[in-house]
Amino acid sequence: EFENGVCEFTLTEDLTELKLLVRNCGDPVDLLLDGKKVVASVCGDSLRQGFRELYLETAPFDLSCGKHILTLVNTAEDYPFLPSALLIGDFAADPEKNLSVYKNDGIGLYGYVGKIILKRQLEIPADTTAISANTLGLAAELVLDGVSLGRRIRNPFCWENPGKTGIVDVELILYTSCGRYFGEKAFHASMFHHWVKNSWPRNRKPLLCYSK
Repeated sequence: EFENGVCEFTLTEDLTELKLLVRNCGDPVDLLLDGKKVVASVCGDSLRQGFRELYLETAPFDLSCGKHILTLVNTAEDYPFLPSALLIGDFAADPEKNLSVYKNDGIGLYGYVGKIILKRQLEIPADTTAISANTLGLAAELVLDGVSLGRRIRNPFCWENPGKTGIVDVELILYTSCGRYFGEKAFHASMFHHWVKNSWPRNRKPLLCYSK
């Protein structure tokens, strides 16, 4: 979001192949990035259907390490559920808007929308009847040796063991809400239910915090 027409973020290392998506509905959005006009003219597919039709994309660009400033040139409203701009790329970020190259470690996926696949080998004891996971409420799918045991969208996130024992290739697939597309202003009103507040990007809950 913009504060007084300005959004600052910091790169802790160089980033490549970034895109800015600029809202193409409601109030016209005119942006500067580090003082240069942002040209977004492509109807791309960086967002899922239903959102992509509302934004135009820039061509891919690179940014160097250091602080960068996005400026709203006009007085376009930063709507609660339709932010004026979205930054897209293969990077990790934290709530303080520090960006770095994503290391495929599940760390720093603040603001991420999509699915994450966690893979490892586990030894399943012979008497195991069920397998459960703490997904922080995210919809999840469990895959053992390439075979899906199905998706779960609510507690208990528990799957019946189909007879697997010993060393097994395990995949836990977590599906996030698309709520982070909406930005933070969508979550400020006190009238919203607790399940909406729980998805507020600044609730500081780590995306990948799970146990056996």
